[in-house]
Amino acid sequence: MDAPHPYRKGLHVVVDATGLDASPLRDMEGFRIRIGERIEALGLVSVGAVHHAFPGGGFTAVVCLTESHLSIHTWPEHGRATFDVFLSNFSRENNAAVEDLVATITAFLGRGRYERTTLHR
Repeated sequence: MDAPHPYRKGLHVVVDATGLDASPLRDMEGFRIRIGERIEALGLVSVGAVHHAFPGGGFTAVVCLTESHLSIHTWPEHGRATFDVFLSNFSRENNAAVEDLVATITAFLGRGRYERTTLHR
């Protein structure tokens, strides 16, 4: 029996951001709305999400997608955030969508220093 699609490695981008303004690092609802709009616009499918705001501080969010996931963790008291986006290329080429989501999150967080690690897996 033939496999329906050949396996093609997906793109996984991991980012550590520092020197950020605290305001977006506290704006969990703004993040939820912005990332939800981009996921829909890119034709990706969310299968669940968890968003948690810490009292007086940052937030953590994980969005599970049929294509894989994205996550973000923020520390406004330190001007830091970490996030990652991973999409498989099983049924379609999603590398451009990964880059779009990384750019969306970076724009949401604003000016700062971004250290990026790129994996193909």
